[in-house]
Amino acid sequence: MPITLDSPLRRLSQLEFGRIAFEVLRQAFDIHRELGRLFDEGIYQAELAHRCADARVELPVEVRFGDFKKVYFIDLLVGDGAIFEIKTAEAFHDRHRAQLVNYLLLTDLAHGKLINFRPE
Repeated sequence: MPITLDSPLRRLSQLEFGRIAFEVLRQAFDIHRELGRLFDEGIYQAELAHRCADARVELPVEVRFGDFKKVYFIDLLVGDGAIFEIKTAEAFHDRHRAQLVNYLLLTDLAHGKLINFRPE
């Protein structure tokens, strides 16, 4: 099954991912405190990308098999190897976790986090 990405990715060590995740989550808490909890995902996504060095938003991942073609979009990729899936939901659901796991499997990356901006 051919999987196409627009840019190269790299597998991060647990330590590298921990450093990136700490900074991204620090920024996420600052954004949540400044903007509140009522905006759409895109607002939080853009603001996180603006505040985090080496961040890309809506990274396309194309999957092809025979006549089948599907393009997925990773919300936020930081450091070429840390996936962050942004949500604005009352609570996480299994489908949110499944989406993140799907992206990790498609990209052969080891680390990712869900961030939910909706809760108080």
